[in-house]
Amino acid sequence: PPVKDSPSTSKPSTSQPSSGSSTLVSKVAGLQHAFPLLAPLYLPFVRLAARAIDDRIRVSRGSSPVRVANAFDDVALLQWLSDLLGQYTVGGAANAINTAVGAKKLQVNGKAGFDQAVRSFFQFQGGNFYALWQNAKSAISEQDVEQFLAGNPVTAGFLRRVTTNFIANIHELIDNLEHDFEMLAELFVDDRKELQDRIVRLTKLDLSGSDLHKGGKQVILLTFETREGKAKRLVYKPSDVMIDFCLVGRCDYMRKNSGKFSQLPFRPNSLMELLNTGIQEQFQLPTYRILPRKVGTLRAYGYIEFVTYDQYIDKAQARLFYSVFGQLLAIALTFGLRDFHLSNLIAHEGKPHLIDLEMAFGQVTSLTDTNLLGGDSAGTGFQVQHSGPYVVGWDDRSLFYLERKAGHIEQGKNRVFSDKTKELIEPKEYRDEILNGFEFMMRRLATDAVKIIKWFETMRISEVVVRHLINTADLAATLNNLRSMEQSFERLEASALEVADEERQKGPVSAETAIFTRNLVALKQGDLPSYYFRPGSKATLMDSDYRELRAPRTDALIPAPGSVENVRARLARLSNSDKLLREQIQKYRAEIRKQL
Repeated sequence: PPVKDSPSTSKPSTSQPSSGSSTLVSKVAGLQHAFPLLAPLYLPFVRLAARAIDDRIRVSRGSSPVRVANAFDDVALLQWLSDLLGQYTVGGAANAINTAVGAKKLQVNGKAGFDQAVRSFFQFQGGNFYALWQNAKSAISEQDVEQFLAGNPVTAGFLRRVTTNFIANIHELIDNLEHDFEMLAELFVDDRKELQDRIVRLTKLDLSGSDLHKGGKQVILLTFETREGKAKRLVYKPSDVMIDFCLVGRCDYMRKNSGKFSQLPFRPNSLMELLNTGIQEQFQLPTYRILPRKVGTLRAYGYIEFVTYDQYIDKAQARLFYSVFGQLLAIALTFGLRDFHLSNLIAHEGKPHLIDLEMAFGQVTSLTDTNLLGGDSAGTGFQVQHSGPYVVGWDDRSLFYLERKAGHIEQGKNRVFSDKTKELIEPKEYRDEILNGFEFMMRRLATDAVKIIKWFETMRISEVVVRHLINTADLAATLNNLRSMEQSFERLEASALEVADEERQKGPVSAETAIFTRNLVALKQGDLPSYYFRPGSKATLMDSDYRELRAPRTDALIPAPGSVENVRARLARLSNSDKLLREQIQKYRAEIRKQL
């Protein structure tokens, strides 16, 4: 999508959303659980969510017109929540076993592996619940579940927190969609058939299964029905998308509708629009429509045009595809754009489209730092697949954990294939196109440096919120080491706060302590920790609540944030020195050759 074009983690609903008579509560019994052995444990939480969403739908149905709420009367939402709670609990089971018996990391493969993990989880937790569960002739009652949760308050509290976050996020999504509906209908239309292409109602939601941040939030794919009865898809991102808009957005749509909607974030042109000036349309860098909302606030969110994955291209398109890819390499290097792994680069209509540009202005000294080159990409047509998002959790026995979601593999959308032979078109076959595209854009950036530096000021880039990259693998290793110390979560949290208070009395709190305590806050929510900054000259790191980390330096897990000033300085140097420009081009051309 200009976001992740990956399948939903929930099974799609086979029934159409109801027009008003049914309720989600009535559909709970019909769920097909991914982890049926765990169903009695998390069904109370699923029912809680169903009742809360039913109440919100009822409010919307009392008003007119009803264009959004009926899509939420869909059992797929409950399916996703039940699967999520099951994932958390299975993750806890694996870690409980490791902690209890010191075994090697449990390999949870297929249904048999999940069943064994669940058995071990209940056996380790012990008590009446496991005894009843083990006996196939005995039904596990609600009273048994209540006793289990009462005896395992950390597990119960965590599952409840995940559920309440889910409810709050669904309510917020309904509110935002109802408020923004007219704006979406105006902005996301095909110019050739504007009236027929206007959306009239929301029909379906798919949850992306991406990492959870900021209170269980994740990307959601929205499907609308248009006036002519066709489906239109948009991507809802519950975070600030202003940086995406500034870099690859279609500002012309904002200018066209600025008189109708005073809340639109007006900007003259995006970076790609600026660089496309004077270039023939077929060679222009890809842009797409993006609508930022509540920019710069904790409740920032936005809508992004859905971009399909078009994997088959002909030979002429392949030359263009890799030429544009080379240009994007130069832009990513110069502007510190990172995290373009796997689904963050999508092949669409014969060109590579960059999506999810929230990690900009970072410290990039190598093309591999951008993730556009290196790793699995070398000579194989970019990444094929990788393990899915992380699951965060904590329970009464295993403290907390940060693990890859079991059984989840993402497939790349960045590879292209011959439309005739269906064979992979490897980037090394078009290395010259990549090299020439890279050199062309490096020279273009140097030539237009003054315009781009002025663009920074016009677009007020220094005020935009940018996400800062965290080394999740290192964080997971740190947490696993802490868990081996057999401390309770409460003791660990209290110890961190005590250290922070002691440091505060002597001076500024160290970055290590500040970041560690903020990580614990995120983990308690079931979130992957996330950090942000505004790339002004005094870029200051912020946590997910936009509270500044007033520390003299950052720790090893989180490198120092970059800044607009660094990019300005780089552009000025390239513009003022032909020798430096040639040296930079030669250096990175050599890196491209090495990688391909």
